[in-house]
Amino acid sequence: MAPDRLTEVRSWQGHIPFAFCLMDMLRPRVVVELGVHRGDSFCAFSQAADRLSLACRLHGVDTWEGDSQAGHYGPEVYEELSAYVKEIYGDRIVLHKCRFDEALDCFDDGTVDLLHIDGLHTYDAVRRDFELWRPKLSEQGVVLFHDTQVYRENFGVGRFWEEIRDEFPHFEFLHSHGLGVLGAGSDPPAPAAGFFAAGPEDVIRIRRWFAALGEAVSAAVPDEDPDENAASPQLDNQIPDITPDFEIPVWYPEHPAVSVVIPLYNHERYIREALHSVLAQSETDFEIVVIDDGSPDASLAAARRVRDPRIRIFGQENQGAHAALNRGVALAKGEFIAILNSDDVFHPHRLRECLRVCRENPDLAAVFSAVDCVDENGQHLQTISGPTDFHLCPSVPPPSAEERKTDAAPATAGREDSLLLPLLSGNFLMTTSNLFCRRQVMAQIEGFTACRYAHDYDFFLRLAAEYPARHLSEPLLSYRIHGQNTLKEGEARVLVDVGRVLSRFLCGAAMENFCREHNLSAADLMPFLSQPQVERMLVLAFRDRIQRAAAPEAASEEVPAEDDPAFLAACQRYFEDFSENWQSNQKCWAENRELRQWLEKREADLTAELELHRAAAEKARRDWEAAVQEARESWRESRTAWREVEELNLKLTASDRSLGEALEKRDEFWRDGQTAWKKVEEMNRHATALAQERNDLQVRLNELEASVFFRFREKYLHLLRRCRFFSS
Repeated sequence: MAPDRLTEVRSWQGHIPFAFCLMDMLRPRVVVELGVHRGDSFCAFSQAADRLSLACRLHGVDTWEGDSQAGHYGPEVYEELSAYVKEIYGDRIVLHKCRFDEALDCFDDGTVDLLHIDGLHTYDAVRRDFELWRPKLSEQGVVLFHDTQVYRENFGVGRFWEEIRDEFPHFEFLHSHGLGVLGAGSDPPAPAAGFFAAGPEDVIRIRRWFAALGEAVSAAVPDEDPDENAASPQLDNQIPDITPDFEIPVWYPEHPAVSVVIPLYNHERYIREALHSVLAQSETDFEIVVIDDGSPDASLAAARRVRDPRIRIFGQENQGAHAALNRGVALAKGEFIAILNSDDVFHPHRLRECLRVCRENPDLAAVFSAVDCVDENGQHLQTISGPTDFHLCPSVPPPSAEERKTDAAPATAGREDSLLLPLLSGNFLMTTSNLFCRRQVMAQIEGFTACRYAHDYDFFLRLAAEYPARHLSEPLLSYRIHGQNTLKEGEARVLVDVGRVLSRFLCGAAMENFCREHNLSAADLMPFLSQPQVERMLVLAFRDRIQRAAAPEAASEEVPAEDDPAFLAACQRYFEDFSENWQSNQKCWAENRELRQWLEKREADLTAELELHRAAAEKARRDWEAAVQEARESWRESRTAWREVEELNLKLTASDRSLGEALEKRDEFWRDGQTAWKKVEEMNRHATALAQERNDLQVRLNELEASVFFRFREKYLHLLRRCRFFSS
């Protein structure tokens, strides 16, 4: 099954095949990923759940704002991923756009079967994430820790992994920055339990298998995505079958192909990274021999914390790097010897490439490669590809353009695979870590001499004078430059040691035989021996000694012996003065570099700011055009409205005239009303008078009626009495 989604973020892609396998082993019900970013790992889990038809809910938790280690980014990352997973996987996927601790309430305790911690990689952050989410793990819970093999500054995943791994069943992959698999649940499924119980040889097979699968996945992603880093939804044609085309070798501890010798001294900070760089090699047929040269710090304990059956560790009292190397070579069992200083790092394919070249060329005694120089945090400084890129120590400037031209012309003089002449101009091989040599040849050369600073240069000169060796142009080694380098103890003493090695070699039989074999004269050597300035002085001293040996009667002074303390002190004083002058120049170069870096950064910032301004100006232009268009529409609408206003004004004028006429009529009516009102008042007064008169008449009438009635009553009574009288 090939992954459906691969973005430009490659750091996790090498573990996608294992993600598929893990989903099949666990068959989880709930998966939680802390730190989703572009979603390569999260979509791998989702794809596996979909293809395996698992009843599984997958939750991705992230702020999608970035951090100091991954860099910061805008909302487009979340928007693109959200649209992708909704379209492909639907309701199975839930993205929580929040901090890790804010998502805790979304999950009941004991429900999460697979937890992937890949957020901020500092020690405190990883520890806090694990402790906060540990109660959420189910009985079959498994936790993944990414970047266990990253030892740069502020990366603490490896440190936390070493603290907790022994408490649980565990497994660690060493490729793709390292992946720790922790069986944190009390009852893991049977396939997962078998995976955690793998024996030493099975561990090697499993690591090799998934490293090869991961390499096939990573190789399918182009260096530059033409669609602006868009996801690659269909890769089946590019990865028809991500199955390694080799048989995983069985490791035979008594007969390894390569013995990697690691001299260890006071490198507690770096030894684990050095060991893991060997364990992560694509070539697995090797052993590791670690010789601790009496380290006063905890280097030996740090080395013992790295567990692998191919590692053998020995200790001794402090005797110097050359003694530790010689003992390691004596204890080695391999056909080939590779040396790795405890603060350096092998690139993943170094052993495979060196072994391939030696087996394809049986006459070669040794293989070297270009070297990447890195700082104490693993950040790349420069690449030393050959003699023209080399300068002996930081205070000595690199060769000029003219010197490069002079050096390049005779660089291939002599045998095709001879490195001697380029080595005379300086140790461009840089370090013993660059040595990959047949063990038989090392025994014939009789190992490393007791030089504190230049034992590697001495060995390389003696090797190149007698045996063919090849220098590969591809960098296969990272050489670390930091404050604890032996060369930092004093550049003057380093240059004296280099001078002694070079002068002793030039006077020795090996150099004489080499010149005789290739018909080279002193004039042929001068283009090499005159680079850089330190060797020029040594060549003059060497030439003076040769002249005195040829014509002692012409010598005005006795030639000081090589071990004469006065001679060595004079050389050291010369080198100290030389170094002080160049230190001043180096400071100027550093300031120049810082200024150039500042200018480049400033230029980049100004470019970014200009782009922002351009984007803002473009947006303002679009807004202005939209405003103009809107204004035009408003103007058209206003003209229509104005015409309507004019019509309304005409109607209003007519209404005003009608209103005026109505007002005039109202005034007339009012005046007529006033007149009528006065008449009404007069009539009211007249009516009042009439009413009063009527009332008066009524009173008079009433009085008359009363008077008439009284008289009539009296007359009636009188008549009645008379009638009664007559009747009686």
